[in-house]
Amino acid sequence: MKGRQKIVALAGLIIIAVTLLLFFLPGGERETVDWVCLTFFLLAEAVLCGGGILADRMAGACGGIFFRASAFTALFICCIVSLAVSLVSILWMRPPVAGLVGVQIVLFAAGLILLLVLSAFGRRAGAAQAAEEQALSALKALEGRVRTLAGAPANRDYAAPLERLAEAIRFADGACASALDSEIADKLTALETCLSGETAAGEVEPRVEELLWTVERRGREVKERKAGKT
Repeated sequence: MKGRQKIVALAGLIIIAVTLLLFFLPGGERETVDWVCLTFFLLAEAVLCGGGILADRMAGACGGIFFRASAFTALFICCIVSLAVSLVSILWMRPPVAGLVGVQIVLFAAGLILLLVLSAFGRRAGAAQAAEEQALSALKALEGRVRTLAGAPANRDYAAPLERLAEAIRFADGACASALDSEIADKLTALETCLSGETAAGEVEPRVEELLWTVERRGREVKERKAGKT
């Protein structure tokens, strides 16, 4: 458990202990509605703290900070309203037990539904973010391979087109992976093989141009995918 989660758990235990102390300290007879209110007091506090810890643990797979903040906000609002209902019920209104329980169930159900919706959106955002990071990492690796070729003394005659290819890959859209990524990698491997052996005159630049064209095709494909056309 992370330090932040331990602090939340400790704070939750303290809040629950204080709630129990305040409930039992005055003494006197307790009616059913009082016990119901206490139950929902404790439940709201447990849900707020436990849900906060759960949201923190799920944040990595659900879009990070945005999910953590939005989930905790939803839990906080739900639990504060529940606490307010219980407080008003125990001090002033004294509503029928069935009505009080019904209101509390609706509140917690609404909070749960909202949390599930946030989780679903968060997981989609997290998956998209992971895919983007993977695509960027793959492009970075390809760029590094090309720059290694461009910087090799044996390839100084081809440094300019290789640098142009490296820049094209550098500024390629890394929003998502493309089916052409493997094709680019294969063609780059073929180019590396070509440069490592006896290079026929005029063979390198056509290969570089072909790679540039493939990178350009990849850009169009990613753009269309982002626009929802494919």
